[in-house]
Amino acid sequence: MLLEILLSSKNDIWSGILTFLVLFPVLLFSLSAHEYGHGFAAYTQGDGYAKMMGRLSLNPFKHLDPWGTLSMLLFGFGWAKPVPIVPTSFKNGRKSMIIVSLAGITVNLILAIIALFLWYFFRYLILANVAWFVSTTAGILVSSILLNVLSYTVQINIALAVFNLVPIPPLDGYKFFKEIFIGKISYNFFLNFERYSTFILIGFLLIGDRTNFISSVSGFIYDLMIKVMDLIFIAFV
Repeated sequence: MLLEILLSSKNDIWSGILTFLVLFPVLLFSLSAHEYGHGFAAYTQGDGYAKMMGRLSLNPFKHLDPWGTLSMLLFGFGWAKPVPIVPTSFKNGRKSMIIVSLAGITVNLILAIIALFLWYFFRYLILANVAWFVSTTAGILVSSILLNVLSYTVQINIALAVFNLVPIPPLDGYKFFKEIFIGKISYNFFLNFERYSTFILIGFLLIGDRTNFISSVSGFIYDLMIKVMDLIFIAFV
């Protein structure tokens, strides 16, 4: 992110800085919401450890990982500290583990839907009826920032959900996959998979970057949400 801004031309640097000022807080909040989802789900399943450690919070500072934050600042891609869980405290065993594993992804998708709804609501109802937003410099600036924040919130949360669904350790998709198949696939498979997970994940990221896998799947979900939201606002607005 910052690295790209520093390497950009003088004409693009201010645009890059403005994008950073909008994008970085949205990314931090989205990652924090993802981890909060895990912690809250664990709490509902009988594990209060995350709450005891102060991680049951939407405060980004509770979830910041130093290297993950640095990576976000420099490259626009990073991670938060995983919420600690104690599976032995779960009241429903493997079912609880599946719920906790999918909770972060679910929160990201819910945030994306809410942000997209608010984007439509503001774009087609507020802007159309409140003259200040389109007739004054301050109003145009405020509306532009708000629409950009909501747009980035939609895109980032969809991308986080899709990425975390990939069944590679330590992503949530793998935890879900493991709980579903742990009795049906040799345990040695999981041991070996986890042993080489770092290399597998790096390989996936390199291949995914070349094939645009994450962006393609995210784009499909985004387009689907847009079509549904269009139908809602055409019918009721």
